[in-house]
Amino acid sequence: MAEDLQYKDSTGNWCYKDDPANCNEYGRLYNVKAALESCPDGWHLPQTEEWEKLINYLGGEQIAGAKLKSTEKWRHSAITATNGSGFSALPAGYRNYGGVFGGRGTQGYWWSASKFDNGAWYFALNNKDNKINKYGSNHRLSGYCVRCVMGKN
Repeated sequence: MAEDLQYKDSTGNWCYKDDPANCNEYGRLYNVKAALESCPDGWHLPQTEEWEKLINYLGGEQIAGAKLKSTEKWRHSAITATNGSGFSALPAGYRNYGGVFGGRGTQGYWWSASKFDNGAWYFALNNKDNKINKYGSNHRLSGYCVRCVMGKN
């Protein structure tokens, strides 16, 4: 998919700061359970290996971020985003496990389907550099973006 998922299921997803205008602009933020269940038929939430294949194709984790980022909406950016991949990553921010929103305009986070302890791995971009970082989260209630990949996993 070339944009963050906006599918609204009954629970486990939010608009940033509960404002529907943010969903229209940035997509929804999903907890792990909702992220794993939200991709439409014929699509799936990517495993870390699929993310890493894309990152390696774009030159590695140190420079792939600039090629993934949209050329718009990244505030106070220290780098020049090129969107050379067409991924058009937006700084949609996050919802932490306590329900507090943050990071819109400066940070973007995307779930993977790969398990990390009791949670999942996710990938992060920020406005300070060209890197894309991989982190593990045990906070199953955190809200991050979802990109679906065509095909069954």
